[in-house]
Amino acid sequence: MTHTYNISGMTCTGCQAKVHGLLSKIPGVTNVDINLEQGKADISMAAHIDTPTLQAALKDYPKYQLTEDAHQHHAMAPAFNEAEDKRTWFETYKPIVLIFTYITIISVILAAGAGGFNWMKGMTVFMSGFFLTFSFFKMLDLQGFADSYSSYDIVAKKFRGWGYIYAFIELGLG
Repeated sequence: MTHTYNISGMTCTGCQAKVHGLLSKIPGVTNVDINLEQGKADISMAAHIDTPTLQAALKDYPKYQLTEDAHQHHAMAPAFNEAEDKRTWFETYKPIVLIFTYITIISVILAAGAGGFNWMKGMTVFMSGFFLTFSFFKMLDLQGFADSYSSYDIVAKKFRGWGYIYAFIELGLG
């Protein structure tokens, strides 16, 4: 895996060579590629090496400071994309299809149970199941939902707490 870091304090190719040598000596580092102009280093490693370990390699030279740069995993990104591309439509949407199927079956059974088919009761049960199910998923990661929701909902963009409130409103509607 490869991570990108910012390195400040390098002013010449000698500095670049020094930092390259220090980082290359760390056990587990397989390659170091430093861009002097941008002050960036792409460090390839056999297994994850935490930032403090990399910073410790430069501690005798306080002029050089290493910080994380969005902590990119270059080598891992293509593997995830390839795996996603190979999934079928059903594999991708299986959870939502199962939820829809369960809620629909329960709604039809309850709507047909009272001596005839009552569409209004079926729709009420379906919507209840829908709201309860999806509020449950929001409650699993309430903060994560509120963060995501605030990226596209008009009210949540202005008032972040609305993301939290909405999950409970949906639960109450169920």
